[in-house]
Amino acid sequence: LVGSEMCIRDRQSTGAHIYFYHIPNAVAALNVVKTTFESQNISASLFNDKSTTQFQLIVRNLPFKCSEEEISTIFSRIGMVYEITFPKSPSGEFKGFCFVRYTNKPDCEKAIQLGNQLKIRGRPIAVDYVVPGNVYKKSILNAIEG
Repeated sequence: LVGSEMCIRDRQSTGAHIYFYHIPNAVAALNVVKTTFESQNISASLFNDKSTTQFQLIVRNLPFKCSEEEISTIFSRIGMVYEITFPKSPSGEFKGFCFVRYTNKPDCEKAIQLGNQLKIRGRPIAVDYVVPGNVYKKSILNAIEG
């Protein structure tokens, strides 16, 4: 049950929530662990890959020599990172931004709040929710036109 199978996250003073990737393992864990441990609440649920699409952030203004490991170290301290994507140009060069997907909204909000205060290799980064490309372009055009 432990290892890459489960991710413990959403720790609060009232307990913890455990995400599982497979239903049988989530059921087995609840049967073993029960719902409390030392008077703290414990819950478990199936991790739904589709649910994470709403928890995707864009991290901009990254140094071009920034690595995925560096981003992973920083953002996994904030919350449960599901995936990090580094878009590259056709020639394979890093574009200076990445996408970070979390498993829940509170981690996203915390990443936006803390991430916008961070500098990576001396560069202040910008962290925001991802919006569709056409919406982003339209907002830029509206801002230019005033």
